Amino acid sequence: MNHVANQGHASYYEMARHIAIHTANYGFKVRASTAEEFEPNYALRKDYLPRFTALNCDKWNDVAPFKIPHWREAVAEWLD
Repeated sequence: MNHVANQGHASYYEMARHIAIHTANYGFKVRASTAEEFEPNYALRKDYLPRFTALNCDKWNDVAPFKIPHWREAVAEWLD
């Protein structure tokens, strides 16, 4: 069993900002925050939470009959 994700990587902020740009007519506002601000218990958990956890889909790309699109393309398609 493999977990497969779109190509590329992004923080929650980058993803939210990308969505806000593509939905500008709705007036969403995005601001950056720290993990501590967003998750009050983060300080208790940060010892075992990795800072970068992007998935590597190289195995999928080696065997699959098609390539998975970049996350930005997939989000844009989903929003259309």
